[in-house]
Amino acid sequence: MRRGLILHDQLFEALHNLDAELPRFQPRHPYPKLAVAVLEPPGGGKTSWDFSLLDPLLMDFMQATAGHPVEMNISTIPEGGGAEVEYVDQTTGFTPPATITLEDDQLHRRGLGVAVITLPS
Repeated sequence: MRRGLILHDQLFEALHNLDAELPRFQPRHPYPKLAVAVLEPPGGGKTSWDFSLLDPLLMDFMQATAGHPVEMNISTIPEGGGAEVEYVDQTTGFTPPATITLEDDQLHRRGLGVAVITLPS
């Protein structure tokens, strides 16, 4: 899926031509630098956030699916233990967001929703 690879243009053209409703963008574990924007915990007053590999994939996906709602799942949460998650979904309705604290690096939500994850510093 990366730019410059032989199938890149054909893949995103096929995705565009598919004209799918609610396509899903979900980078996964086998390629951690493509799926996780930070691989090292912060230290020394610096962070290691790096979107340089993830952003081009996301931009190409959004361009190929323009005009359609999409679902994005960033499936790997770096150093997730202790992260605070605020979410709104079908269980919360129009009430203020619900909040949970992650015990590990897994976040399991059922159905559609929006979540904001705040990682511990």
